[in-house]
Amino acid sequence: MKVEVLISTYNGGAYLREQLESILTQKHVDIHMTIRDDGSFDDTVSILYEYEKKYSGKITVIRGSNIGYEKSFLHLLSVAVEDADYYAFSDQDDVWKDNKCYVATEVLKKGYGLYVSSIENFDKNLNFLSKNDFTTGIQSLKSDFARHRFSGCTMVFSKKIKELSLKVASQLPNGRKMPSHDFVVSSTSYYFDSVYVDETSYIYHRRTEKSLTSRGKGIFNRIYTEWNVLTKRRDQSLIMAAMLISSGKGNNNEKDYDFLCKVKNYQKSFKNKLKLIFEPQFSSGIFVCDIETKFKILINRF
Repeated sequence: MKVEVLISTYNGGAYLREQLESILTQKHVDIHMTIRDDGSFDDTVSILYEYEKKYSGKITVIRGSNIGYEKSFLHLLSVAVEDADYYAFSDQDDVWKDNKCYVATEVLKKGYGLYVSSIENFDKNLNFLSKNDFTTGIQSLKSDFARHRFSGCTMVFSKKIKELSLKVASQLPNGRKMPSHDFVVSSTSYYFDSVYVDETSYIYHRRTEKSLTSRGKGIFNRIYTEWNVLTKRRDQSLIMAAMLISSGKGNNNEKDYDFLCKVKNYQKSFKNKLKLIFEPQFSSGIFVCDIETKFKILINRF
């Protein structure tokens, strides 16, 4: 099985070699990497060219300007090799266990569109911090909108999901900010196909001062991240719903389509807000996150 690993780098030279080596030594799969640098000014690019030369035919490096990780990863999806059986996202500073891709592909062979694992968080020296078990809570399209929890670096998905995700992303309304690449892939998978969530972690997920999420970085970073979610990532769910609707009706059920229509139209009236807030099964399974989501709906930030 050939797995195409997509990596967006930005000033990640400190731990990049360790990450690349852990991907190249995956067992029982054929690995190819397409790596797009998002405008680094440290030694990241020189390291990438070093590995591209050393592992000729295994690594393709694209040097780009800074467009942000959302667009960078989606660009990688559009230029990924076509002959892969499966596709995966990777961060630039983690370490993968050598059976990560094999475990995922064995699950995907059973017919799932997207594989996601739980994740263990480590400090920069790979001392264990915490674990996020994504099997807790509810697993559905509605839960993904109530609180998108999955980490892109744990995702492995089919060619069908890659192509559908690109189609969905192309529906971005003019002037709107693209939702995160992992939200695009997970919601697309729930809407058009199926998702498998593994309670086991196959990544040493390194958390540094440059890490974009608060996972494993303490309560104050958590509060700061939640504030950014509330104030800066406004309308991400509304935009995601509009993109999915414009891509056609999903394969799962009519209720998902009706739910997406409620998300898309919730700002039009207070009555619409209440319908969405009290939508059945619209929950992440985490009380605090659900309260935050309902508050965002009330203040037009969802």
